[in-house]
Amino acid sequence: MCSKQSIYRATVSAKVAAGRDIVLLTLVPEAGDSLPVAQAGAHIDVHLPDGGVRQYSLLSASPYQIAVKNVRDGRGGSRWLHDDVREGDVLTIGTPRNNFSLRPDSSDVLLLAGGIGVTALLFMYRQLTGQGRNVHLHYWIKSSADALLFDQLVGLEHVTLHECGGRVVSMRSLIAQCPAGTDVYCCGPTRMLEEFASITRDLPPEKVHVERFAPVVTADGVTDRPCHLKLARSGMEIEAEPGQTLLEALIAAGVDMDYSCEEGLCGACETRVLAGQPLHLDTVRSPAEHDRLHTIMPCVSRSRSDELTLDL
Repeated sequence: MCSKQSIYRATVSAKVAAGRDIVLLTLVPEAGDSLPVAQAGAHIDVHLPDGGVRQYSLLSASPYQIAVKNVRDGRGGSRWLHDDVREGDVLTIGTPRNNFSLRPDSSDVLLLAGGIGVTALLFMYRQLTGQGRNVHLHYWIKSSADALLFDQLVGLEHVTLHECGGRVVSMRSLIAQCPAGTDVYCCGPTRMLEEFASITRDLPPEKVHVERFAPVVTADGVTDRPCHLKLARSGMEIEAEPGQTLLEALIAAGVDMDYSCEEGLCGACETRVLAGQPLHLDTVRSPAEHDRLHTIMPCVSRSRSDELTLDL
């Protein structure tokens, strides 16, 4: 896996337990270097020894902090960070990307988190409270031991922790009680995000914000159709064959472009669409948002039309 995205070397200055099977890594630039400025909602790529890349939300911007939940039956990235990485080790990381940014003009903000998904939302909470803005963070956890930084969160103003066995407050009632125009952000397990999507489907799309770190399985009969790609700036014309992603076709033709996760999660390969009808299969943006921005994530998305013209 590769990308032309800028990469940096960062030293692990601290590694501490921050909950059951959760470690908090603090990353600082190597001596004489610096790391890019990051905003709340951003995530970074962490490059693994086997060539893989994983995305982790930032908990803070200076220094960078990431919270890693150990997924024993996962693809190995979190196990490596838990079991092998030590303080003083140097990690290769990417430029922060932010597909989950705060709207600067929102007057009221509701943050809904589950599991390790609280990482980005806790960064947002700290930023918003620091600005004196109206925000409330709700965090669903199995138990206090399973929560990220439970001891720091319990008792905080405008933070509600929902433990199993405690008082159950549904997302639906919380969202229904919000003032009109509230911006609602959610990050958590897939089941939670599916429920959130169902609850908020009638809200204005610009007020609903989701971050996913697992791909959505989508069944659609047009995913395997071929597509003729026209690149407006270079004048190249490329055929994406059935079973080949648009990104694979572009790279095979020698097109130099950013990409990373290849699962429609990170947003690195986002490309403007000048003509044609994309079939959006990523989880970075909603189809409506893509249509408004005229963009596509070619690593997973396809085309409903026989031809797409891209701003490449």
